[in-house]
Amino acid sequence: MNEETLKSIEYIKSIIEKKCTFVCDRGYDANIYYEYFLKEECNDDFIIRLTEKRKLMFKGKSKKASEIAVKRKGKIKMNMYFPNWMRSKNFFVRCLKMGYINIALHLGNLLDRKNTLNVDFYYGSQWWTLSYECAKEIYDILLKGEYIDYYKGSLVPDESIFQTIYMNSRFKDKYYDKLTYVNWKGQINHPKTFTIEDCDELEKVNYLMARKFDEDFDDKIINKLYDEL
Repeated sequence: MNEETLKSIEYIKSIIEKKCTFVCDRGYDANIYYEYFLKEECNDDFIIRLTEKRKLMFKGKSKKASEIAVKRKGKIKMNMYFPNWMRSKNFFVRCLKMGYINIALHLGNLLDRKNTLNVDFYYGSQWWTLSYECAKEIYDILLKGEYIDYYKGSLVPDESIFQTIYMNSRFKDKYYDKLTYVNWKGQINHPKTFTIEDCDELEKVNYLMARKFDEDFDDKIINKLYDEL
């Protein structure tokens, strides 16, 4: 995932010289979003990281990220490493990989790797909006290879590598929280898919984008947004 994201950034740089944005296919954006970022003086960064204010669904209940971190210290393996042979898409190898994850999650620090990067690690969502200057600095750091090599084969690397680089950079004090509204209430593995019943909720929140939407699940909400925005 990290290597593919790096390729995407490289490709975007090669074909587009001005500001641009890419929205997830399950997301929806407002025109005001583009108007805001087309301002010449706008160089803000929006990146999600787990802080005291961030809440996560844990065992079916909404909990502060910091609270979960304390309870799960030594058990969360965001930097868990998988040997090369475990990266195969073979069904039996994938089953072994899941068993390896379940065992490793209960072994405390026994399978932790040495922090060869000598940085503090940060975690959050893979969705971010960065200024060109910031994105270029992250891109240049990734090109050196140290981060890519360290995170290669890790568990959910794209939810840590960018936050880690950003929060260890000169930009760390100028970030804002996310621009995208998602509703995790009552959800476990995936955020809520919005329907026409959620119109009032979406109108009240102060965000520029929202996800998830699925026209196969409910196309009425999508049509309504197209008609009114």
